[in-house]
Amino acid sequence: MDEQELLQAAVSISSETDPDIIAFHLRRLCNQSARGAINMRDAAYYERAQLVAFLTHIYPAYLAAPRKAESWDDNLTHRVIIESPAGDISWYIHDTELSLFSHLEEMPYGNDDATRADNYKLLAICGEQESLKDELLGSRAHHHHA
Repeated sequence: MDEQELLQAAVSISSETDPDIIAFHLRRLCNQSARGAINMRDAAYYERAQLVAFLTHIYPAYLAAPRKAESWDDNLTHRVIIESPAGDISWYIHDTELSLFSHLEEMPYGNDDATRADNYKLLAICGEQESLKDELLGSRAHHHHA
């Protein structure tokens, strides 16, 4: 629903006196808003999955064997484990993103205690390693420091 449609719906509701019609329009607006939020969430997850897939080409990584979904999204059953120099970093990925990780071997993974904060802390430690920057960026790394 674009801004024009939203404005038209608001005008329709504001001039309506029948509570059932008002409720109908409000439900329609809420459903449209929820769909938009879900689409934005899915786009953000896909973008993150692409970055995680990139990291799997830099560090050793594997796909943790799928397990019963225990998250708010039943399609987040797979987990990518990246063995970084700072420690294991892991992210759940959506089933629709599995093709980004088809190059990874599937293995069991027992530790599920890591939090998002832990992941990003370890990722920051990796980013601070000058040897890694030099390896990844080559001579370009020195241009950014100059």
